[in-house]
Amino acid sequence: MILSRDLIDALARVVAEAVPVLVAATPHEAAVDLGRHNLHDPFSSFGRKLPVGLPDLLYPVLERMALVPPTELVDHPALALTDELWGQLDEQLHMQRRLRESPDGSFSLVGFSRPAEGPRPEPLPDPLASARELLRASVLTLVRHRLIIPLLASSARTEAELAAAHGAGHLAVCLATALAIQRAMAHVASDPDLIRSLGWVGYCETYVLLSRALPPDGYDAAALAAQRSGYTLPRTAVTWVGAPQQRLVLVEGFSAAMRITQVQHVDPVQATRNREYAPVSELIPDTVQDFTRNGLVAVVDGVPIIRTGAPAHLVEVCMELHDAMPELDIQSWDEVVEISWTAVQGAGTVLGTITPWPSPVGLQTPPWPGDYRIRVHAVGRDDRSLGGRYRLLVWPAPTAPEIVHKATDQLGRRLRGEPYGHQHPSLRGTENVHISYGMYCIGYPPDGVPTVGPHDRGMLFSDGHHGAIVTTGTFSGQVEITVEIGGPLEPHPGDQAWDLTEEVTITSTGDEVAVWPLFDGGVELPRLTTTPGQRYRLRVSARGGRDLGDLDPDEAPVESHLVQLWPEQRAVIDLTIRIDYSQVYVYGGPPPEEDTVLRSLRHAYDSALFVGCADDLITILTPVQWNFDAPLRIEILSAPPHPDLEDWDHVVDVDLDIPHGELSFEASGGDDPITCQVPAGFYRAWIAGRGYDEAVRQCGGGADSYRLQLWRGAAPEPPELRRSWPGFATYS
Repeated sequence: MILSRDLIDALARVVAEAVPVLVAATPHEAAVDLGRHNLHDPFSSFGRKLPVGLPDLLYPVLERMALVPPTELVDHPALALTDELWGQLDEQLHMQRRLRESPDGSFSLVGFSRPAEGPRPEPLPDPLASARELLRASVLTLVRHRLIIPLLASSARTEAELAAAHGAGHLAVCLATALAIQRAMAHVASDPDLIRSLGWVGYCETYVLLSRALPPDGYDAAALAAQRSGYTLPRTAVTWVGAPQQRLVLVEGFSAAMRITQVQHVDPVQATRNREYAPVSELIPDTVQDFTRNGLVAVVDGVPIIRTGAPAHLVEVCMELHDAMPELDIQSWDEVVEISWTAVQGAGTVLGTITPWPSPVGLQTPPWPGDYRIRVHAVGRDDRSLGGRYRLLVWPAPTAPEIVHKATDQLGRRLRGEPYGHQHPSLRGTENVHISYGMYCIGYPPDGVPTVGPHDRGMLFSDGHHGAIVTTGTFSGQVEITVEIGGPLEPHPGDQAWDLTEEVTITSTGDEVAVWPLFDGGVELPRLTTTPGQRYRLRVSARGGRDLGDLDPDEAPVESHLVQLWPEQRAVIDLTIRIDYSQVYVYGGPPPEEDTVLRSLRHAYDSALFVGCADDLITILTPVQWNFDAPLRIEILSAPPHPDLEDWDHVVDVDLDIPHGELSFEASGGDDPITCQVPAGFYRAWIAGRGYDEAVRQCGGGADSYRLQLWRGAAPEPPELRRSWPGFATYS
């Protein structure tokens, strides 16, 4: 709507006189709440939408002013209209009345547009809609008028005073303009209720006006000072953040930046109801985000950026702020990485790279600059249907090196460029340890020195139950020992070349496994937490010489050892499979062709393994004709299993490739396969069956059961028979 300069100037003179009167009549508390609307400060509800009906926060205003302002306000000289202004408003309202809706939905002035055929129906007049449009156009112009601008300025210094002046001033402009138009409406509408309803419109139009208003000068600084004055730790908040571009960003100064980048709509009501924002990616550096260091978080030009899992509309984010370093908790998380971050302004907020609506984490980092540590936790990033769940712990601390506390998910390994099945250690420590008699121990210290046989060959000796003895090239002197604790998968074997590497599986006898010298007590190196009876893997790598003899106790170590400990993991899946015609097919890819099935079957007989391999198909032959409810247990291991051949009738180990993470078991005869999900990769598999003798005596299935143990394979190997069931000797 285009308004004449004469109309705006005349209206501005009346409104300028009325604003101080209406400001004085506005309750302070209501003015503060109203003024905080759309300021995105720590005290407001972020991006508050226009309520349906009258906003609750304006009820105190109505209680003071009533629906139509009291007589002393209506009759106040400041609200008197001159004949000139009255005539101009009357003319503008009459012109608005002539607006009619055309059949195609557009708007035109009567006399300038006619329907193509036939008479055009005369719509009912809507004086309230006309008045509302005039009110909106007027106030959006008045707030930029030279007479009104000084009235909206404030010399206040506190956040509450600035917000009150901001809210009361804009409310007064809207109400004064509405009262002026309300008086002129008497010439174009005879319904008193219709005329009085413009008072409601005046109150609600304040929201539209504030949605387009910049904050008062000095407000951001005052809000920050108020936030700092009442800030206490610890505090926690949980919310959901949009992460369609697989990034979470810790952005400082978000409030001011979002006010600058928000997209304005043509219709300011729609701008308030459905606010849109420019991508948050515009607020972060354009530098390439490299996650190869730890696979989870990177600090790019001072901005922490977290790599999430699959593109997700929303991911759960928890932020915890502490005044000191919190306890380390890695049990329920896949990835935990600790970094340093320097806040330039403070009040950083976690956002997705595209914010679908204004709902960031309801908690910001402390509102002042400084050096902080951020411990980022992630779980569920490998779930293709979700983006994961995240936890950020923030506390003040000097800048320090990055720490990878835990690194186990597949996305992290891929981003770090690690071979599948390896991971960074969850704990790592290095110490120069004094060696006596050319050895040190690994195990449960209260057990004492492990009892092992002669160790005149090799480096690592263990009976599998009471820890291990590691021999050194240094008979007496210092050896640099680095301990890495992994879990749940084995740690990466190391980036440097080693002269010798040996590995063994041990069953724990206590609640921890530690490195300790023979006579000098314990050392301050990481320990693996275990339970009695739990199996763990031990890998020792050495370099620097195997025949160094006695060294000066104060001499720097020549020999280095890397001790890697991790629990042996077993992911268990129990299935019921179908066996028919004494066969079941196992494959990790598409269903096999008939030729592949025949070649696999022939290999099973010709090799006398009774487990046949052809391409990516494994055929298991059974002593029973059928068993439609055969129990099968799948165990996914981190290392080759400890042999328990005596518990099984028939055991064969083979290669099994599962490139897409789906493993299928199909009975001969064309039944639908039974499938399960396992981590994708190339495996070595132990296939074991038992209960064969009883099943044969019963002349049918029911007594037989099966187990499939999987662990990562390094390179293809031929099938190997571990244990043979004697009954297969009669098969041809």
